[in-house]
Amino acid sequence: MIFFSTRNKSKANKDINCILKGLADDGGLFVPADFPELKLENLVDKNYIDMASYITSLFFESFTYDELKEIYSLSYKDKFQVENMIDIKSFKGYGFIELFHGPTSAFKDMALQALPNFVDKSKEKFSIDKETVILTATSGDTGSAAIRGFESIENLKIIVLYPTSGVSEIQKKQMTTSSSPNTYVLGIDGNFDDAQKMVKAILNDTKLKEVLSNRGIEFSSANSINIGRLVPQIVYYVYSYLELVRKNIIKLGEEINVSVPTGNFGNILAAYYSKRMGLPIKKLVCASNKNNVLSDFISTGIYNRERDFYKTNSPSMDILVSSNLERFLFHTSDNDDNYVSGLMKDLSNKGFFEVNKNHFNKLENLLSGYWVDEKSTEKLIGDLYKEEGYLMDPHTAIGYYGYLMEKEQAKSSPYTLIAATASPYKFPESICSSLNIDCPDSAEKMLKAIENNSNTNIPENLLIALNKEEIHKGTNKTSDIYDKIKSILGVE
Repeated sequence: MIFFSTRNKSKANKDINCILKGLADDGGLFVPADFPELKLENLVDKNYIDMASYITSLFFESFTYDELKEIYSLSYKDKFQVENMIDIKSFKGYGFIELFHGPTSAFKDMALQALPNFVDKSKEKFSIDKETVILTATSGDTGSAAIRGFESIENLKIIVLYPTSGVSEIQKKQMTTSSSPNTYVLGIDGNFDDAQKMVKAILNDTKLKEVLSNRGIEFSSANSINIGRLVPQIVYYVYSYLELVRKNIIKLGEEINVSVPTGNFGNILAAYYSKRMGLPIKKLVCASNKNNVLSDFISTGIYNRERDFYKTNSPSMDILVSSNLERFLFHTSDNDDNYVSGLMKDLSNKGFFEVNKNHFNKLENLLSGYWVDEKSTEKLIGDLYKEEGYLMDPHTAIGYYGYLMEKEQAKSSPYTLIAATASPYKFPESICSSLNIDCPDSAEKMLKAIENNSNTNIPENLLIALNKEEIHKGTNKTSDIYDKIKSILGVE
């Protein structure tokens, strides 16, 4: 297996290089040259770690199956609250893949507990003694999951950029209370797009990379722009499908839909990768909040980031530039790197791009896009809890809305898996409002009020984070971040 940049497929890259670099030198994202085929009938009886090891071995051939099994065992053992890391709650015609049972109560744990060990093992395997600096932007959950994963890795620093006023209080505390000496958490006065733009600019700064390389330092990323984070996310779609087969909810080979609350397009892209590998997914449903740049693109073929930005009750989706869409455009345009490079230049220079007619027709057959506002999101949470006793967070509720809309628009739909991406306890104000609970004056009291008024339990890690001392304080001007990072790295 080799990997290309989405903007230049003339140069083949090895898996190790892609994992350690994160971003291609030309600013593109690394993508597999082709997709291996899964034989689902041979995977039905595998547990999660065995399945993850097998699927990952099809992409990362520099690792043996046994090495991958060691990595996943180390990454997942004793860190998740349920057996096989995920749980599925199934109802009539749909079900939720609960991806939030890890150490930070969000789906990012599924990949970000593994990525640090991929980085560490890659350096060990190829005798790379450089210090690695993980630079990542977060809209809420990536930061805490990355910190939790990378803080124990030697010869490594992790720098997290997050929008100070764009995350929930619990998300913020999970990051800013980290006491690990290799961790730096920088709040900025902008939004996630500003943070992500800064990360990409630094990763593409040739002069800075040269200076750091001479000092034995190299950059990488923990965002889903890193292929080492994306591949492990494929696993939970395959595992969930086969779990439905094992429970006799569907038959092997039966088509399903997948509905994903979508911000940076990484999670839904992993579902698309599983489809390309043979998982029988009929339609990918891309569900958005009021920052509906993706649903507009899916309905028009025009991606326009020049629009109002909204801070919503689903902050992890408050994004206007969805990086992983570039990978999707590459694959669905028959790997046309020149075409994709042109689209990305248009987005950078003009603020928008438009796909050609043939490409748009292909996208229509693969994707549906819907969006929902904050008030309706909270109503969905309250209504489903009354009907089924199931409590979902605002992001998951948006995925649930996508399922409802696709079912209505298509008049009928196959069984739909909805990505449940975070614990409802990470967003207590919205949950209190959804359940008509009087909202107490502190986050901890809110959590206890939700627990007392629902059939759910508070994840212990959230209470621990709320009661820890905040170490990384303050807000930085976005214009000062470049110099701040150089200072952390000791570069003038």
